[in-house]
Amino acid sequence: MPTYLRRILLLTMGMWILASCSNDSTTKPDEGEPDPIPVEKKEFEVRVEGWNYVALTWTHKDDSTHVPMVIEVRVADDSLDVHQWPDHPVGSDTVIRNLLADSLTVFIYNLDPSHTYVASWRIFYEDSTRSAIGPWVVFETAAAPELSPLVEIPGGSFVVGSDPGEGAAGEMPETTLVVETFYMERTEVTNAQYWRFMTEYGYHTRVLWSDEGWDWKTTEEITAPKGWETGTNRIGLLWPDHPVAGLSFFEAEAYAQWAGRRLPTEAEWEKAARGGCELSGGNGCDVGDERSYPWGAAGSGDHFNHYHSGDPYEPGTTPVGFYDGRVAGGFQTIDSPGPYGVYDLAGNVAEWTKSRMWEYPYRYWDGREDPGVVGTVMAVRGGSWVTYASECRCAFRSGMATDDRNLFNGVRCASSHR
Repeated sequence: MPTYLRRILLLTMGMWILASCSNDSTTKPDEGEPDPIPVEKKEFEVRVEGWNYVALTWTHKDDSTHVPMVIEVRVADDSLDVHQWPDHPVGSDTVIRNLLADSLTVFIYNLDPSHTYVASWRIFYEDSTRSAIGPWVVFETAAAPELSPLVEIPGGSFVVGSDPGEGAAGEMPETTLVVETFYMERTEVTNAQYWRFMTEYGYHTRVLWSDEGWDWKTTEEITAPKGWETGTNRIGLLWPDHPVAGLSFFEAEAYAQWAGRRLPTEAEWEKAARGGCELSGGNGCDVGDERSYPWGAAGSGDHFNHYHSGDPYEPGTTPVGFYDGRVAGGFQTIDSPGPYGVYDLAGNVAEWTKSRMWEYPYRYWDGREDPGVVGTVMAVRGGSWVTYASECRCAFRSGMATDDRNLFNGVRCASSHR
């Protein structure tokens, strides 16, 4: 990473850091005007760990004999604790001497994830003839991303499935079901939100995982979604507002547990997407309650992200909630939430449910919501950016094994209470 770039936005290990630098390199007054040490050619690394502390690491990376001797750290909030590694506590506006060292790490603790903090640091270089002070590097930490807000899905009757000739075989027979009121996240879980789960030790907290999920994760040595390290298909922190993908059922389930939520049942998912019979009035369900897509009739690429949708992010995911009427790159979207205000229920990433992919008719008591084990095929709903538009209909069903980690499978949580 180049050292002192003008106004750069760094994304390292998960926290946004804004670096703003100035050229204030100096030499000692009694040394005349020797050439300054080329601090602009030095390199530093910023390593961020978690949402409650920051580790700033400077590493001596050039081939010269100039040794970094002093680093000065300033924090604007006196409630923060600043420490040097190895353990040598320092206070605000304190100079830390680190003689003959090739690297130096400073930890800033007690960060509140709900706030942002401004801090700055600089490095002092010195050899036998000259010295220089590097420019201040100012950074601002970002607050941890909030969970997606919950939308109320009113209880009542609704139509699930399709009649013969209307859909695929797995969608039949069409049935009228009743669900209790529940809540569903307005948007799919983003990369940034999932990263918060990762930094808060989600992959290392046993209580968040089912027995089968923990054994699978441990055996396979899973520590991040598939594609996270390589940024495949916009998975990872370079795309914080895109939906996370590359998740197994077990990972989706653990995230929901960490968030204090759960995965929706297949019936709940279709109720949120299709709406209930109360929407058209009357005393029962009729053909008007069998909407094909969350917004109603069939739509095109300006309604949702599917295969060859033509959106400016194709091929791949769009930011969550992208289809809200905005214009991006000359592409006009149509505001296309579901009947209760939930976005991206068609396309973008397919979403895990807690229901097994069993044949219809749907029965709550038949065990289809029992915990999944390795290899169990679970229902995945909504289609994705790799599926045709017809496979993103409200009634369309597909199934994936609990340990499948497809690059188009994501997660959206539900809850029985707000």
